Amino acid sequence: ARSREPFGARSYGGYRPLHWWLASFLRPFANGSAAMPTALHWPAMAQFAMPRAAIRGRTRGWIELNVHLSEVPAPLARNIARLPGMSDDGHRRNAKWANFGPMVVHLGPAPRRAATPKGGACLKARCATGYADSRAGINGMDFAQLSERSWFQAFDPALPEALPRHRECFEPAALALGPVRCAAAACPFTPPTPDGYSGGCAASDQAGRTSPPSEEWWPTLLREPRRRCQGGVAGCLVGPDDGSAAWARDP
Repeated sequence: ARSREPFGARSYGGYRPLHWWLASFLRPFANGSAAMPTALHWPAMAQFAMPRAAIRGRTRGWIELNVHLSEVPAPLARNIARLPGMSDDGHRRNAKWANFGPMVVHLGPAPRRAATPKGGACLKARCATGYADSRAGINGMDFAQLSERSWFQAFDPALPEALPRHRECFEPAALALGPVRCAAAACPFTPPTPDGYSGGCAASDQAGRTSPPSEEWWPTLLREPRRRCQGGVAGCLVGPDDGSAAWARDP
């Protein structure tokens, strides 16, 4: 048995992580020779079995890059310390999000959320932008879900594999510094810019192979603007109170 879900930037709540993965790891979507699928088919009832030949059809290097993204450790919710002054509900939320794991991929610019007529933030992305998903990046839980929903595409012999840019950014030591940044068409939402998005990560920036993106590349948070920088190097992401405490800190 299998599940079927409509898939599109304006209709699917988990669109951004899947767009990045499909356009990073499968050649037809990476080179633009095929349009993104309009529906997802994935196993129901945890039936994640594949023929041996399908698994062996992928190279070891391709599989290793995906394994590296999945093995970044996440703290257990019960081990998350309560922040000073935080309510019970706030602490439970913070512990839950921390347990989802740190951000492993930054998805770049997202559709901006507008304010409601009364000045409050629009909490549902599609009501303000027309897009169903505006998350900033991929954490461990997101990666698990995209792996589930891309199961049939991942091992489809009709979809040749691709290898993403800046593969050194997928190494454990690089991921410990900060997330992989989406590149080019793998970024789910890319308003026209002179230079496009070259990808990279804090480690490749340190090595001089890439340069940090400009400030406007990083999504604006719903709450008051705050700078949170990856590994103390380049670029910003969420802070400990947003869950990814593993490598987020105040500059």
